[in-house]
Amino acid sequence: MKEFWRRLFLVVGVSIAVCMWMFADLAPRVTVMSVDFAEEQKNQIRFMGYVSERYRYLASLPLETYVLKMVADSEIEAGPGWKAFAARMDKILENSKSDNGRIYAGSAPKLWFKLRAPPFNRLAPRFMQSHQHTLYLPYEKNGKTSYLRFQLHTYKSDDFALGTGYLGSMPPTRFFYPLRAWAWLPILTGLLCYFLLPWPGKDQEEVKVSRVAIVFGDIVGLGFFAFFFSLPFFICGAVQPVGCWGLLALFLWPFALVGLWLMTLNAKSGSFSIRFIPGGFHLHSPFFDEDVLYGQLEKVTPAVLKNPRWHRILSGLAALFSQGVEKTRMMGLYLLNSSASYGGLHFRFRDGRTLYLWYQDQVGNLLFKGLPQLLEQIKAMGLLDESNTIEKKGFATDIMTFSSDKKGRVRRIRPMLLLAGTPLCVLIAFLFLGKGLEARDDALLTKAASAAKLLKKDHKMIPQSKLSMPPLKGR
Repeated sequence: MKEFWRRLFLVVGVSIAVCMWMFADLAPRVTVMSVDFAEEQKNQIRFMGYVSERYRYLASLPLETYVLKMVADSEIEAGPGWKAFAARMDKILENSKSDNGRIYAGSAPKLWFKLRAPPFNRLAPRFMQSHQHTLYLPYEKNGKTSYLRFQLHTYKSDDFALGTGYLGSMPPTRFFYPLRAWAWLPILTGLLCYFLLPWPGKDQEEVKVSRVAIVFGDIVGLGFFAFFFSLPFFICGAVQPVGCWGLLALFLWPFALVGLWLMTLNAKSGSFSIRFIPGGFHLHSPFFDEDVLYGQLEKVTPAVLKNPRWHRILSGLAALFSQGVEKTRMMGLYLLNSSASYGGLHFRFRDGRTLYLWYQDQVGNLLFKGLPQLLEQIKAMGLLDESNTIEKKGFATDIMTFSSDKKGRVRRIRPMLLLAGTPLCVLIAFLFLGKGLEARDDALLTKAASAAKLLKKDHKMIPQSKLSMPPLKGR
């Protein structure tokens, strides 16, 4: 089962990387930006459409009166700590505006901080009490009173929409998706496990599947899995909004299972070998080992495996009812499914058992190295009957099927179930992590709302002593 563990490590690494890449940090955040009230007052009536009486009234006020109305009940008492903080923020904002003028064209630069980071955690009740969760910090600049605007932003998994992602003001990507910087680590770990685990030894006396074909098949299967597994998250914008991508996953994840199925087949193919022994050959697979003696065989007949008829009919109907460019693609798929055939051998034992060994892909390429030697020995023993070809309907799910392997189907499906369950376990772990962080943030906001109600009931502001500036942390 070493070949199976090789693929399992790879699938685990890709699953963790996808979840890390699309895991959103939904913690409440505060934006800090400088305010130009004169420009804002001019913009009150500078837009197309209906202008309300309130906007007309605000635009007609003197600037001093306009500023007083905007900051009413939302102004922070500027103690020494807050003045130093305001001066520092103003300097950073000015540098950001001059260094990134193209980025901030048409809008003022913002700085993002988490609400639970000091000093903003002390302002949480004030945010919940203020109009539109906005506070203003006055400070002196060039002999005049200027203001910094603190705006609280809250995020919920229900705020994500299909196709558009988050509907609202998002922080920079490196803050909203903080795990992306480390998403390469699980992929690198999976690749190292894939290539560094010991590969089956090369023996000239054994018939094996080409390692190049196996690696290529793993690349195709892993790409198929990674694309369709991650697509619902990219369409909805994050891992957490299950209600957004849940229904979409029901349609896309079956295609991801196709990739896992291909990797499972490659794991079986990588472990399969035929070793020549006196008077016959030894079959080795992940599920059984058995000696096949030529004296046990009645005859060996060429066999052909073709896709089932119902599969060809469905492909033809899909091509018939498709339109435009899609019709051409579906017609090519129909022709490929109709003409696909896998060459093999049918071994019939004297005791009635049968063995199918498929050694060609759908275009006729040999899958095994050393197969001509096996065919020569069968011919030399007079067992090969080329007068008849057995045609079998089905899919190329296994290189070899043995009638004596009664429990083979159950054992063959176990690796597939484990590979399919691993991404789900990784996803569930990240969903539980997101729920835990969301519950913590909800507790912070609930506590702040309760404190805001008490402040409103008592008609008092937060004492200045409780708004003293601790060391700045967070982002």
